[in-house]
Amino acid sequence: MTEQPQHLVPVSEGVELLKANVSKASDDAFPALVEQAGAAAQFAWEEFIFGKLRKPHTRSAYERAIRQFLKHCELRGKDLPGVSPRDVGDYLDGLDYEIFAIVVF
Repeated sequence: MTEQPQHLVPVSEGVELLKANVSKASDDAFPALVEQAGAAAQFAWEEFIFGKLRKPHTRSAYERAIRQFLKHCELRGKDLPGVSPRDVGDYLDGLDYEIFAIVVF
């Protein structure tokens, strides 16, 4: 297996790229299920994403993962109040982590 060459980015440029990616993801509208669930769900989304997660990279990763899960629920006709812990577990059990790791990281 041949290793791909790595491109080094100066720290200052890397930080700016990270900030751009995080703000791009965070500037998006609420996920559809959160939007449909109303003001309390929107507040909870903002409280968790922006109030609890202090590190930009962690915030971006959690937001991406939660959006993917909510899209999964939406495609299955679930509304946010109807999502149960079992739905979360079934979703996680169904992930192909090998492929997931390649896509996410």
